[in-house]
Amino acid sequence: MNFRHLEIFRAVMATGSVTAAANQMGLTQSAVSKALRQFESALGISLFIRENSRMVPLPEASALLHEAEGILGRAARMVDLASDLKSGLTGPDFLRLAAPVSASEALLPPIIAQFLRERPNVSVETIFGTTNEIEKLVEERQVDIGIIRYSHSSERRLKVIHLADDESVCVMPQEHSLSSKSVITPRDLRGVPLIMLGRYRRTRTSLDQLLRRSGVVPTVKIETHTITSACAFAANGVGVAIVGGLFARLHGQLPILIRPFSPPLKHRYVIITLDNAQLPQVAKALISNLVAKFAKVQE
Repeated sequence: MNFRHLEIFRAVMATGSVTAAANQMGLTQSAVSKALRQFESALGISLFIRENSRMVPLPEASALLHEAEGILGRAARMVDLASDLKSGLTGPDFLRLAAPVSASEALLPPIIAQFLRERPNVSVETIFGTTNEIEKLVEERQVDIGIIRYSHSSERRLKVIHLADDESVCVMPQEHSLSSKSVITPRDLRGVPLIMLGRYRRTRTSLDQLLRRSGVVPTVKIETHTITSACAFAANGVGVAIVGGLFARLHGQLPILIRPFSPPLKHRYVIITLDNAQLPQVAKALISNLVAKFAKVQE
């Protein structure tokens, strides 16, 4: 298996046919077909059903696509970093920050904007992704600083700096039947349409386990992958979202109600850097700034 196999796999998934993928990549159809067979052979599984000229992806192909895009994305970022190093774009006044997608939508932009106004010679690159992706970016030195929801796996090769503590809350439309309750419990959610964050998140696993222990089979109306979209779906009457309170409260302008969820699902947000890494002064300044700003958000 090689990067070319991953690129061809991604192209076939995007176009739905060998012919279109071949045209997109400037290859022959036979080269694309051969590469796909080699890719499936290396993995030991079938990825597509071939129906005439169409390539219908099996569930296994859909499950692998995200990981393939992650590998290709990291490789592209490494090439970009090498180009920046060659051209001198990196240096003491340039830093890279990786953070959760939800932080990109309401929390980080004003913090970083103020930081840059105070330091006109500084440039920042932001990358947004999942906790696993951010940990890899820090470990591979592709970013200077990462912001993640803490887990014990985060300790490997990484320095951890406490940023904020949080608990899950329930977000619902203002006229919801549960609006009269001051606290929402798992049993209150029996039969209630739910808006759930993506099933591959670590916090989703904890929530599923909590509901199961309470004898509640969740009625999942929609799955989404950002707190902003979950709150927006709740505001539009889709159901009740169970999300982190820190980010949910940033969307108070929406027609929603926020209620504590009990027993609480606790979260801890931290800054991570590569252990023993020599950070530029501008990165240290941003870390201090983030710690101070997150403390204010929690007040």
